[in-house]
Amino acid sequence: MTGAGSTSDVQLDLPLDLETASAADVTDAMSDGRMTAVDLVHGYLARIEALDRRGPAVHAIRCLAPDAEERAAALDRERAAGTVRGPLHGVPVLLKDNIDVAGLPTTGGSLALEYSVPSTDAALVARLREAGAVVLGKTNLTEMANFLTEGMPSGYSSLGGQVLNPYDVSRSPCGSSSGSGAAAALGLATLTVGTETDGSIICPSDAQSLVGVKPTLGLVPGDGILPIATSQDCAGPMTRSVRDAALLLAAMSGRGLELAPDALRGARLVAPPVPEDLHAEDRDLYSAALDAVRSAGATVVDVPALAETDETPVLHYEFARVVDAYLSRLPSVTRVPPEVQLSVLAW
Repeated sequence: MTGAGSTSDVQLDLPLDLETASAADVTDAMSDGRMTAVDLVHGYLARIEALDRRGPAVHAIRCLAPDAEERAAALDRERAAGTVRGPLHGVPVLLKDNIDVAGLPTTGGSLALEYSVPSTDAALVARLREAGAVVLGKTNLTEMANFLTEGMPSGYSSLGGQVLNPYDVSRSPCGSSSGSGAAAALGLATLTVGTETDGSIICPSDAQSLVGVKPTLGLVPGDGILPIATSQDCAGPMTRSVRDAALLLAAMSGRGLELAPDALRGARLVAPPVPEDLHAEDRDLYSAALDAVRSAGATVVDVPALAETDETPVLHYEFARVVDAYLSRLPSVTRVPPEVQLSVLAW
């Protein structure tokens, strides 16, 4: 990585390099007793302090969960007693700060929502907890998921500051899930979650060399996510490997994970035409990917390109209604004052 400085000076007494450790790596280390979930939390917190708060100060983290160590300790006790919930048992995860976590502010990076604290977890967070994941904290983002103003800098928010791209701080981290992307790239948690309405998972994943997945709408529940347009909003994984993305998506969706060699046999996948302006190397990679899924037993169906449409009117039409509905469900003690609600809706 260039521009953000080396991470080799983050000295941790752990058997794994957390910059690159996968979910399987940390799970194996916990299973064979080389480390605990509490050790993992401490290790990632040390990396956050060294790389996000100090050092290159990439500003990927918006806030930390004060109960992360307690949660990890409870999961360690479960493991010691012979109960393992699955492949995410004790695995730390970071969530974009437009996803509700009970007791933590859901701000969208905005000063207007600084004290907006939900009393319940978003549905996807409840599923992650049930799967054994440890919520480590929340990530910075382009303010209001980049639905605040024209020309908004990618990765900037009034509460969280500017997220930097760990590979080159002079380059855009892309957004709006820029903090989740930077956190994944730097190994500030094993797994991270972003959200996308239009490119907000895919773009920062591309900019920071990650695997990003925008799932089919409805596969991951949207309850408890600060919305733009529920007809397009979706949360999804942002990870360093395809396997980790699959593990995380399986937990978020509440569906079982199948990574068997013949898992795609009989599946039908549609593929639109390759964009004419796609770089030659990217075109080759795309073709190779299609060949790989065909080899795995899937049928690839070519479909014509969709007509170009402008989604902006849809977003503006839905935004006021869905944000008003979201704010109205906040606890009365922490609900955003009416005058602030009005200013939010005016955006």
